[in-house]
Amino acid sequence: MSTSREREETVSSHTPSTTPNGLSDRYILVEELGTGANGRVIAARDGVLERIVAVKMLVDGSPVEVARFIREARITAMLEHPNTVPLHDLEFPADGQINFIMRRVVGKTLGEGIVQA
Repeated sequence: MSTSREREETVSSHTPSTTPNGLSDRYILVEELGTGANGRVIAARDGVLERIVAVKMLVDGSPVEVARFIREARITAMLEHPNTVPLHDLEFPADGQINFIMRRVVGKTLGEGIVQA
């Protein structure tokens, strides 16, 4: 079992610096899950909490898109419902990339569900 000091050192060693893939060094890219008009979603390993999460990344956003992305994250964070994916964090790594971290949900995509309906 780790001591309180060891836990503090582990957490403090994960200050926001950026990796080449646009994530803070706390997260390790696992795989890309999908892309959209102005962003992408990837699965990543959280090095502090040792779990797989989904990371939504805004790619090359204009100031208006950045504001919308932050608003989306804030609204999502306020929602508490069994059918809503919980948002864990909103991060601003050193390179200016904006990401929000949420629970990874494994299953069918919306598109797959529509095709099967």
